[in-house]
Amino acid sequence: MKRILIPIFLLALIGSCSTEKTSEQKHIQPVDSSISNVEIAKDIAILADEDRVDTIVFLTDKTYHFPNYEMKVEKIDSVYIPNPYEGDSYLSKIALESLSLYETQNFIEKYKVKTQGMYFKRKGRTLTLSLANGKTKILKDNLSDDGDDFIEYTYENLLKHSNTFFINCKFYESSGQLLVNRETGDEQYTWGRTYPNPSETAFISLNEGLHAGEGNNGFQFISLDNRQYIARLNIEGVDWEPVTMKWIDDTTMIIKTKEWKTSNIQDDFITKFYRITFTLKN
Repeated sequence: MKRILIPIFLLALIGSCSTEKTSEQKHIQPVDSSISNVEIAKDIAILADEDRVDTIVFLTDKTYHFPNYEMKVEKIDSVYIPNPYEGDSYLSKIALESLSLYETQNFIEKYKVKTQGMYFKRKGRTLTLSLANGKTKILKDNLSDDGDDFIEYTYENLLKHSNTFFINCKFYESSGQLLVNRETGDEQYTWGRTYPNPSETAFISLNEGLHAGEGNNGFQFISLDNRQYIARLNIEGVDWEPVTMKWIDDTTMIIKTKEWKTSNIQDDFITKFYRITFTLKN
């Protein structure tokens, strides 16, 4: 099952240089004496980042501290946040025609054939991506009645600077995106729509899961380090959900949220805006 939410497991370095598997069987290979404890600790920290999910009841004006990152949150006045397709007259039709999610994703793929058709091919239920090394990566739909395995892929975009494919994913009761590195084939499933920072070295993925009750509710901060995607922060909202966002610079974003009022009645919410800055701890 390709799901993003992974239970939180505590990884610990015990005694010498030996390491323990998590219950998901993620582990670091046995090491030799040439590898320092500092390097091992960094590897363990990366695995802990990917598995950790932190819940926040309401976003507030404060600095949140996590094992490897700090997240400074500041409430601000409302600001204009453009939709992801603004500036492209053809894709802007998506909003005008009120297409469903499935219709939107197929609409985008057919459009991208005109400008990026050299990077992907569609044949029935198989999507083939062309990698930079001349190899290909095959993504095959699975329409099994078993909801855990159900998935449909559609092509959305290739970011040239980071060599990152954006692939839309439709699961049985939710949706998300898949990031694929065109150089390595490395991949990272995300909670929802994903936004690259200006230098394409980090990504924010949002999903409005509180209102619909489908998938994860919150956002992820994903970094691209040495051509590898790492989910550094997984923030789950309790009484709020992210709606949309925009990057200000490589480490700062503005996010629009909906927060339930105390009544918790559907559609009884308040819209708020926050500036969020991410800082890597030394």
